[in-house]
Parts: sequence; structure tokens; C-alpha cells
Amino acid sequence: MLDLNDFKPINDKFGHQVGDHALIAFAWAMKKTFASEKMVARYAGDEFLVVTHPMTQRKVEEYKVRLHELLDKQAEDQQYVFPLTCSMAIQPGIRMWKTPMPES
Repeated sequence: MLDLNDFKPINDKFGHQVGDHALIAFAWAMKKTFASEKMVARYAGDEFLVVTHPMTQRKVEEYKVRLHELLDKQAEDQQYVFPLTCSMAIQPGIRMWKTPMPES
């Protein structure tokens, strides 16, 4: 899960149109960064999900560096007066049940 940092203050200070541009820039950077992965989706507000295949910690770090580089480039190209940064939380694995779960 990724969270666009300080999104509410961007909306509050610069308006929703600028906030929308920040979201679009963030989504673009995520799409470019995670192009080879299964799915990138906006979850809610300023939160996004990336569904991936299992990966090494090194690959996670490469994605993180790439994403931050693209966010910096977007902020510079668009001449934003605020930084585009994000926080990332990684949840490895998922539980797959072969038989139905018992009812409680």
C-alpha cells in the first residue's frame, strides 16, 4: 500500500484542482514504476495498492528508488511548489485456503 504524503494540505492550501493534478502525477509515477506488476489501483483518497508477484527486498528497494525519482521529476517538470512524496507499507503473502473455512 502506498500513501501520497500531505495530500490533504495540498488540497486545503492550493485547491482540489491542484490536488487532482497531484493525484494524476502520483498515479502516472506508480504506473511507470510498477508497469510489470499485476495491478496498480487507487484504494481510497490518497491511498493506492500494488498487487505483485513475490519479490526480493532488493527489488522492493529498486521500486522505491524508481518511484521517488519519478515523483521528483514530476514535481520539477510541473513546477509544483510542494514535494510529491509517499509512504509505503509492504504486506508479504496472502493466505490461500484449499478447503472452505469453518463457519463460526
